[in-house]
Amino acid sequence: MKRGAIASSVGHDSHNITVVGADEADMAVAVNRLIEIEGGFAVAREGKIVAELALPVAGLMSLLSFEEVHKALIPLRVAAKGLGVVLSEPFLQVAFLPLP
Repeated sequence: MKRGAIASSVGHDSHNITVVGADEADMAVAVNRLIEIEGGFAVAREGKIVAELALPVAGLMSLLSFEEVHKALIPLRVAAKGLGVVLSEPFLQVAFLPLP
């Protein structure tokens, strides 16, 4: 990651918000957006949210259909790659960071 931030409320086993980033202001933007949408995934860059997916059911599940969630993950991955992330599944890796 060379810029921006990624935040997630999916985090084994704690399920607290986890954020990684290269810019503290973007990290704050991403975390605050997750609070607003009641959990999920957010990608921030240059002070703005560039992609998000709300997971309002306990910060873990969506109210959308599988197809809609699958479609929403595509721009999230593209946005993460735009930050310089080279992982194929960055949100999965972030989910394991809070594992005790």
